[in-house]
Amino acid sequence: TGKKVKKNIGMKNLNELRALPAEKLMKLAGVRAVPVYNIDGYFMKEQPVDVFAKGEQTKVPLLIGGNNQEMTPWAVLMGKQPTVENLKAGAKATFGEENIDELFRLYGINSDKDVLEQPGVNLASDIFLDYSTWKWGNMHKLTGGQPVYRYRYCHPRPAMAIKGKVAALAGGVVDAKEDAAPAPQDKGAVHSADIEYAMGTLPTNRVFNWQPEDYMISDIFSQYYVNFVKTGNPNGLGLPEWPSTNGKAVAPVLQIDVKTEVKADAQMEKRYDFIDKMFWEKK
Repeated sequence: TGKKVKKNIGMKNLNELRALPAEKLMKLAGVRAVPVYNIDGYFMKEQPVDVFAKGEQTKVPLLIGGNNQEMTPWAVLMGKQPTVENLKAGAKATFGEENIDELFRLYGINSDKDVLEQPGVNLASDIFLDYSTWKWGNMHKLTGGQPVYRYRYCHPRPAMAIKGKVAALAGGVVDAKEDAAPAPQDKGAVHSADIEYAMGTLPTNRVFNWQPEDYMISDIFSQYYVNFVKTGNPNGLGLPEWPSTNGKAVAPVLQIDVKTEVKADAQMEKRYDFIDKMFWEKK
């Protein structure tokens, strides 16, 4: 892939690449391209997308999903004011200028108010990992011959029980700065917030002020996992029915929250179909 990189950004050799300032190199590296993985000839014999396209992946049921606040729009805004134009500017590195207007229409990002609300969160989360998660699950659904179950975890963690701390990635905490304003309560489930619910380990984390509803959600979520591990099907006694996505034009997605239910979001599928064509149509 070294030859491709040098060609794409106009460098003749590695020495020219190494001589670039880090900031410039990062901007040049922001080219829109499909992921390319190292082929070792042993574990990775060809690119994963080719394996899945040919249906040569392991034929097993798949349970897959993400959270409804995996990333905030601030990651796309890159320190600029939360306006539609600034969000577009940040997203162009990923999607290209020619696609931005239609993409924002599909996300429902029409005014500055939408930027920090769920439409902007959806965009940032898709850039981070939600789209790639969908891609993996969708390819397995199309060629794997096994059930694929999708979930969207939506319940925000409660307020922190420990004062003077702020939440960190993967469920940890760090000391808050002395002059820092109190962190606003998350509106949704941030990246990694689902882990201790799914694993049934809320009592081991005394950082957050867990409420009865948290334990109720954890019980439901963990039972789905247990059933899936045992049988390849997450459904079981006392749980809301969770259908697979197989054979469905609009995938049913389990929304895990205080009220756990299945929803089929046609607009979400339209966004992913649009992004899919953007990255993979010319492959």
